Amino acid sequence: MSRNRGSPQIDFSKISTDQLTEEFLQQQVPALPADPMFATCVVVDNLPIVPEEKFTKLYQIVEKIFKNIGPIRDGGLYMPKDPASNQTLGFAFIEYKDPQHAQQAKQKIDGGKLDKSHVFAVNDYDDLDRFKDFPEEYVAPQPKEDDKSSLFSWLLDKAHSIGDQFIIRYDNESEIYWNDPEKKPELIYKKKNWTDSFITWSPKGTYLTTYHLKGIMLWGGELWKTVARLEHSGVKLIDFSPQEQYIVTFNPDGNPKESLILWDVKTNEKIKTFASPQEANWPSLKWSHDDKYLARIEKGGIQVFELPSMKSFTIPVANIKDFCWSPSQHIVCCWIPEDVSASAPARMLLVDVTTRKEKRTKNLFSVTDCKMHWQNRGDYVCIKVEKQQKKKKFTYFELFRMREKGVPIEVLELNENIIAFAWEPNGHRFAIIHIAENTQRPDISFYVMEGTKFRHLKTLEKRPATHLFWSPRGRHIVLAGFRNFNGALEFFDVDELTTLGTSDHFMATELDWDPTGRFVASGASAWRHQLENGYYIWSFQGRLIQKVLKDKFYQFLWRPRPPSLLPLVKEKEITTNINKIAKTYIEQDKQVRKKLETERRKERETLRSAFAEFVAEKRKKYLDEREHRHAIRGRYSDEDTDYEFVFRDVDEVVEQYEEPILDD
Repeated sequence: MSRNRGSPQIDFSKISTDQLTEEFLQQQVPALPADPMFATCVVVDNLPIVPEEKFTKLYQIVEKIFKNIGPIRDGGLYMPKDPASNQTLGFAFIEYKDPQHAQQAKQKIDGGKLDKSHVFAVNDYDDLDRFKDFPEEYVAPQPKEDDKSSLFSWLLDKAHSIGDQFIIRYDNESEIYWNDPEKKPELIYKKKNWTDSFITWSPKGTYLTTYHLKGIMLWGGELWKTVARLEHSGVKLIDFSPQEQYIVTFNPDGNPKESLILWDVKTNEKIKTFASPQEANWPSLKWSHDDKYLARIEKGGIQVFELPSMKSFTIPVANIKDFCWSPSQHIVCCWIPEDVSASAPARMLLVDVTTRKEKRTKNLFSVTDCKMHWQNRGDYVCIKVEKQQKKKKFTYFELFRMREKGVPIEVLELNENIIAFAWEPNGHRFAIIHIAENTQRPDISFYVMEGTKFRHLKTLEKRPATHLFWSPRGRHIVLAGFRNFNGALEFFDVDELTTLGTSDHFMATELDWDPTGRFVASGASAWRHQLENGYYIWSFQGRLIQKVLKDKFYQFLWRPRPPSLLPLVKEKEITTNINKIAKTYIEQDKQVRKKLETERRKERETLRSAFAEFVAEKRKKYLDEREHRHAIRGRYSDEDTDYEFVFRDVDEVVEQYEEPILDD
């Protein structure tokens, strides 16, 4: 066997069989340098052990198989024999003329079958050093210590088990904090010029996305290292799949034929490019809840792609305007506008994607627009219908019960202007902001889906509200008044139907709950205005915990958490027995508060001692310099008792003027 590129040769055919014994492999092979000089060599294992009379046939078969990859050097195939039995040893050495052919042999033949009992094992020659020291007995691998660079290390951080992370962006700075309910947020990472425009979290909080001129970058792990670089110049919008396996990037101003790109997050590879959507709706590519399907509107219906194969099929829905996926099933809800020329009414259509069959349909008349709102578990879907009748517009709601046989529908009519609608997460309630004509402030109504009918719970009248923000745990909601209402906030408990607190964040533009539902942050972004930019953090009862004002403040984002792995039945069981379970955590909270109080007491004592030492030091210096001061001042003393204080009253005319008094 020869070295590559004209180096001295080793001809295995000239080495006697007894030299290829275990002693040779253990002593001679390690001495051979593990270097690119053996890049043309491979070792083939798992060959049949045959006697002398079958040697030639086996040799020819092996030579023929490996020559199909590329030319072998003269004398480059050697199958050693056992000197005692003259049988082959079950392996062979092969040297190609080109290192690329050696790698191809390893890739293409390794794992291939010679016959029913023998499967090729092809390895680099340099791997002999590693294999010869392999232990005879299997030793189970020891569990590794927590990998601090893991993408999920933040979920395993025991020191911050009761808090959540958030990121803020202001000026050219981006900062990540741990929020702790017992103390001020702790800064854990800071970076300047981290992004050119926006920052966003992935749906489960695994990745942080930054936007750049040439594309986007994904960051993660405790050290915030680069996870992926996706090159797509001029990206304005992105959309992660729900399970974070894929991502779509969108540049509306670039090449119209490649304005949308679908990426594999783990491999960073392009899967497919799409042309600009005809409609301005975003996202134009929509995901199923489990990342199994990706769908878009095309001429004649909905084009559905199966992932990861990207095989596609079409669900025929003529004149479809919009659609959205169920959050828990492979069902899409479609809206088809009215076709006046064909005298066809508008329709709402539910289609099962796996069977491609209609699950429910509802005709609508004189409809001008529809908006679809799924409850986060997919138990219900609400269709907000805007209707035109006798030159007058009004809105009503079609409520579909998805879990019941036949998908029954209820209708809720509110002959008022609808400002906002929102389902309670993980619950059966919903809230609506509506306003009557010629009134200044809207009303907020709460309803619950019970039995076979929905039920009205309560209406809050004349509230300064424009947006609804449910806690991710349900029960609590913030009624926020942006724009004309200057950041008015009302914190409401829907279980008790009582207001927990009211306050305001002047000129607030956004609001975001933390994943636990214990805290909520409001922000005034410089993207909207330049007045008192910054963010406030509140408790769920409306108590202001922290107020931070920053010039050129742009974004505040809580880091999302992955959904619970517990089944719904187990979650309900925990909720039922919450008082028993809470005792353990209440005790833990007491211990945490006790520890924090001890630390605060020590900190105060340290500050007090430091101040006492400072005063003592200055007092000593004052006394040591007393004689020197007396010498400088002569007969004047610096003691208060040596002076007599005299107080005098002094009158001073500040202003004087004359005013004539007129007779009646």
